[in-house]
Amino acid sequence: MRIITAKSVRIAGWVASPFILALIIFLSLLPPSQEPSSFLDFPFGDKIAHMAAYTAVAFAFSLAFLRGSKTSRLSILIKDNICSIIATFVFIVTVGGVIEIIQPLLGRSREMLDLIFDAIGTSFGILCGILVIYGVTKGDDVDAQ
Repeated sequence: MRIITAKSVRIAGWVASPFILALIIFLSLLPPSQEPSSFLDFPFGDKIAHMAAYTAVAFAFSLAFLRGSKTSRLSILIKDNICSIIATFVFIVTVGGVIEIIQPLLGRSREMLDLIFDAIGTSFGILCGILVIYGVTKGDDVDAQ
């Protein structure tokens, strides 16, 4: 008997996704005077933070929305989930874009490089989610999900 099942992974994704997304939005829209002191005070430290945050939210969304596959081929799992993969990427990067548009209204700067690192993190998070779903469901009876 497996401790980690496809159903428990999906539930973890459903629970974590809104919380991580809300935290990103909250921290991204804080006025500059209320920003937490940064432990990433080195060149491109904020870009690493963007990438990490968007990796986390994309990973959680991937766990929530991607479906497993009975096949032992990763390419089939990706093909079966291509619409969910694209929708997850577009949604999360769009959220990042909207945040970048709103930030100057709150006294923060708008940086296209932030959005690029958001997209890189989103891609990495989706990839990690695909690999976890593949590992958890490979060869399972996924109809029971």
